[in-house]
Amino acid sequence: MEVESQASWPRLVRSLCQEASKEGESLTDNSPRIQREETLSQKKDTSDLVSRSASDEDPTKIIQLINTVSERDLAAIKHVSSNVAASIVSHRESSGPFAEVRDLLKVPGIGRQTLQRICREILKPSLHVNIGNNQGPTTEGDQFGVAASRIESLKDIVAVDIGLKHLSWVYMTRDRQVWQWRVKDIVGIKAGKWDPPTYHKMITNAIAEMPKPDLYVLEHQSYTNANKGTFQMLLYQRTLQSMLYTALNHNRDDIGTPRAISVPQTQVGRHFGLQVRGTRMSGRDIVATLLRDGMERGESDDDLPARMSWEDAETFQAATKHEKEHLANCLLLAIAFYDQTVDKIESRES
Repeated sequence: MEVESQASWPRLVRSLCQEASKEGESLTDNSPRIQREETLSQKKDTSDLVSRSASDEDPTKIIQLINTVSERDLAAIKHVSSNVAASIVSHRESSGPFAEVRDLLKVPGIGRQTLQRICREILKPSLHVNIGNNQGPTTEGDQFGVAASRIESLKDIVAVDIGLKHLSWVYMTRDRQVWQWRVKDIVGIKAGKWDPPTYHKMITNAIAEMPKPDLYVLEHQSYTNANKGTFQMLLYQRTLQSMLYTALNHNRDDIGTPRAISVPQTQVGRHFGLQVRGTRMSGRDIVATLLRDGMERGESDDDLPARMSWEDAETFQAATKHEKEHLANCLLLAIAFYDQTVDKIESRES
């Protein structure tokens, strides 16, 4: 993986050098010495990097990430300050998606060296691994502290996603039928303000609105690139996730098994091909495709990853961009849990 990351740099540098070359073409014909010096400088910069062929997919991955992730996730990338993240989002909204890597040079605060560092960070493989996958014969259910026998008997789940301003959940039965798909605003709470009573009230009210399934499935993130600008937001989000997990499992010792489990976000991202190195891409397009396929094939199709109604499609269509993100997150979480855990245990037993 490290070789792939290093190998991408000659191509990225060539892309950046092309920008400098175009700028050099605007010089008058009586300045060949300046142009020659710029060309020599570009060649020297290129030779300083690992001289191996780069993957053609790398620039595409970088641009896809830059064009889709939120301002908060951008600010979590090393070498991207909160101001630069805001400028990137502002440029996307005013001028449309970035077409090439070198277009990022138009963003205030991003110079050539900074852009190289950002690209290197995006392409750098994540050092976090799912330890559960390396524990030999341990079953998927045992990874979460849930016995395989209980997974076999599950009738339904509620998958929950918590963001900075929204909380969403989907109620899905074992036959993949969606019975409730909702998103609600988190009001009266701001990141950075320590207010446990308000946190507790919000969590309690949200649980009261949710159906009562056999198992709640939550999702947690690994904050590998937290910085001073994002720390308060990430701490706030992790606090809400922890309070929800604790509230749902308040009687775990009494019943001897958890009512709620927490799945790594990277595990869900990899299942749907949304994990680009250490960053999770948006799942909105995947969910939109699932809804479209479901409407075409019919709700009774047993092979659908999720069986959804016209009302569900209307709910998603009417949602804002951020609401769609959270609706997509909880739906993909539910589908991944059934695919990776429930179905695998069923196939093993059969």
